[in-house]
Amino acid sequence: MRLGLARREALGTAVIQPRVMALSTGAALMDNLILRINIGTSIDTLAHPLLEMAGRVLAGVGALAIVYAAAFRWGRRTAQSSGAADAPRAGRLAALFFGLPVILAGAGLAALEPIAVERGGQLGLQIHAVYTVLFVSATLLVASAGSYGLGLGLRDRGLGARLALRAGPVAAGAFLLVAAIMYALGWQVGAPHAGERATMLVVTFLGLSAAALVAGTVIGRNLPSP
Repeated sequence: MRLGLARREALGTAVIQPRVMALSTGAALMDNLILRINIGTSIDTLAHPLLEMAGRVLAGVGALAIVYAAAFRWGRRTAQSSGAADAPRAGRLAALFFGLPVILAGAGLAALEPIAVERGGQLGLQIHAVYTVLFVSATLLVASAGSYGLGLGLRDRGLGARLALRAGPVAAGAFLLVAAIMYALGWQVGAPHAGERATMLVVTFLGLSAAALVAGTVIGRNLPSP
């Protein structure tokens, strides 16, 4: 009887934990995006009369702080759900391995996008194809690095490697699938009048949301039970 109860409890944990992790990861992403949009807009408005470089520095510092705080909360909640003894440490490492790649990916995309679009055009690639390659690659990098940092925070390098190898590709695949579906529905990045309905922003938002949800599910399934 006790063995049967233990099995049911273990099964319940195995089912619930991935769902909790998916929602937790998605919520962390939404908090991150909303805060970055609001604070970034405010900083841009306030810094407009100032030097352009000063405004960019302020925006960069604000974005880094927001990403770090959101990733720290996510890592700490994740560690607590798995019964880790040092949840703050897991939060710090998850924030470090997630926050820095996010900033680097954002800066890299901003710098590479004009060059990639130009080179893609020379090769006969449309803008939406270049956009998909860049953002899917960035999603793979960020998801893999953040997952590995979480494993390190839980004091298990092997777990970190497994999380990175499993969550990263799944997150990138989810973004790619959403981008393909949106393209089929007529939401083509770079198409005429695409900017009027913020096509790039909508596709990116939906793609990152899907990536966060599936990556959180994979992480939840691979975390040790408390």
